[in-house]
Amino acid sequence: MPPKGFYITTAIEYLNGPPHVGHAYEKIGADIMARFHRLRGEEVLFATGSDENAPKVVVEADKRGQDPQQWVDALAALFQATWQELEISYDVFIRTTEPRHREAVQAIFRTLRDRGDIYKGIYEGWYCQAEETFFALEETVEGRDAAGNLIRLCPNEDCGRPLELTQEENYFFALSRYTDPLLAHYAAHPEFVQPEFRRNEVVQFIRQGLRDMTISRKSAGWGIPVPDDESQVLYIWFDALVNYITVCGYPHGGSGVGGQGSGPNHC
Repeated sequence: MPPKGFYITTAIEYLNGPPHVGHAYEKIGADIMARFHRLRGEEVLFATGSDENAPKVVVEADKRGQDPQQWVDALAALFQATWQELEISYDVFIRTTEPRHREAVQAIFRTLRDRGDIYKGIYEGWYCQAEETFFALEETVEGRDAAGNLIRLCPNEDCGRPLELTQEENYFFALSRYTDPLLAHYAAHPEFVQPEFRRNEVVQFIRQGLRDMTISRKSAGWGIPVPDDESQVLYIWFDALVNYITVCGYPHGGSGVGGQGSGPNHC
């Protein structure tokens, strides 16, 4: 009987600053889990990496008079050196500017588009550049600028920055069509989300109604282009989320360890 496989991944870091103790805390915890499963004789794929296609990367690079790619190359090397110094035993470090990741993201987009899950439409919302997030009006916080003018602020307590009202023609993911299928799946497979209180939170959130989500923005020369429409780049959350299957070798199969698609396949 083949050995059981174990896949563990950390979050991937925004490259808008150097690593700190919070980053290390997560990596050390994941490293403990990976080492434990290796000691049990299991094949392990332990992944980490860097999230590099955010507009805030361009902002930070501009502040230093650097090209964005130059900026992320230096920071990615710093993160990797830090994990090596801490002896973090990761198998693969994924960078979202890598060709293999760009291919995986565009393959996912094409698959969803061909299934009818992606459409183009007009989006209007309040955008927070710091959080890389759009908010509906009812989600924003009312505030005043230095001149006393009424403005809208980011609702996240640790942000609170002014928002910009943005209207664009973007691509949308039809998330709303998955409300009932998701609820049915969680009911049939209650073990799918653990622990139980987290599953209850997810179910309650979905019951409130899922909204279609914008997954692209106008291209400013940084990011992964939308397939067949390079006037748009894919929105950062859509891009970064795919990294968890890029490391498994998607769309070619295999684990993707070292970027070669070889190694244990347990994703």
